[in-house]
Amino acid sequence: INKFMIIITNESLYYFLSSLINIGIQYWAINKEVIGLTPNKYIYDLPLGANDALNVLYRTMNRPSGTYSTSVGLSVGVLANIYDGNISTYATQSSANGNFSINYGTDNNIYAGSIGIMPYIAGGGSATWSLIYEYSTDGSTWITLEDLGSKADQVQVLFITLDPERDSQEILSAYVPGFDPRFLGLRPSSKEELDQIIKSYRIFYQKVPNADKTSYTIDHTAASFVIDPMGQLRLFVKHGHSPDLLVKDIQQLLR
Repeated sequence: INKFMIIITNESLYYFLSSLINIGIQYWAINKEVIGLTPNKYIYDLPLGANDALNVLYRTMNRPSGTYSTSVGLSVGVLANIYDGNISTYATQSSANGNFSINYGTDNNIYAGSIGIMPYIAGGGSATWSLIYEYSTDGSTWITLEDLGSKADQVQVLFITLDPERDSQEILSAYVPGFDPRFLGLRPSSKEELDQIIKSYRIFYQKVPNADKTSYTIDHTAASFVIDPMGQLRLFVKHGHSPDLLVKDIQQLLR
């Protein structure tokens, strides 16, 4: 059997399944795949053999009109670049620690979740951003609706390895910041300390050797734990949990 025979066989199977679907017999799913939608892309090629789209969600947003300003002036670009909807254009402030402000005026109900912001750093590199949402009823007195910058500093993400024999502190220091530079990787100093963590959070884990016994993987509980500053468990977050819902839960705990 060569690869061409396999391809022909697969295509014949797909045609057979398609014919059954067309007459209403569809009680199986060989594979399911999630395809992300891309802005300004209107045609998508489904994988070979795909016969049905179970769910399709396409959402668009209308940018609310408002007045844009910068506190320190611009050195590159024009102010309109920050709200033209084009990710290829940008505006750079002329000095550090300035801010862009958007005033939506009075009698203009705006849902903050519909405001999209994409920070840009000319020449690459990194920077710290604070997003502060304020509102005013008189145009002079402003009240903070949400300060995402300061609240982010109240959350610390920790990775704790279940395999301290293989995961040295040097390996964790190189691996964990790849997710985010603020994340920390922890390594139990002894088998007893690891056992105490396992017992405290009721975690399951086991080594699973590969076929030739030359290496192994670690199967473990697929979940995250949200712990308050007093060390109390507040949230048990299962794998696949909605990020939006998790953000709302954590924001509620931070109030």
